Amino acid sequence: MKIRAGRQSFLPSLTVIAALVVCKGLLYGTALLALIGVTVDIPPGPWSVAVDIAVVGATIAFWSNRRRHGMIWPTLIAALGAILVISRMHGQVPEALEWTGLSLLVVAALLDWRAGRKPVSRKR
Repeated sequence: MKIRAGRQSFLPSLTVIAALVVCKGLLYGTALLALIGVTVDIPPGPWSVAVDIAVVGATIAFWSNRRRHGMIWPTLIAALGAILVISRMHGQVPEALEWTGLSLLVVAALLDWRAGRKPVSRKR
């Protein structure tokens, strides 16, 4: 018997947006403020911890949402993206890998959204 997957959870998508805002939005926001003459000093330690929490939170959201549609790929892709972003925050890794990690989080959100829209067959 095929049934719809019920209400779709948007938590993974929202956490990916939050991770993007914390990671790059804060950086570009302070750069924009600097252009108009406002100087904001954000210490790198708390900022990197906030980014870590955001990307790990996104991965946990994907993991909790996999029970809804039974697909593990969004979680695995999000975990790989989180590893790349965290390694950039705490190591000497090229910025291109951080962008790759953020892109993987977005791809995982799209896969999760598509998986949530497909009918799920459940055995009774």
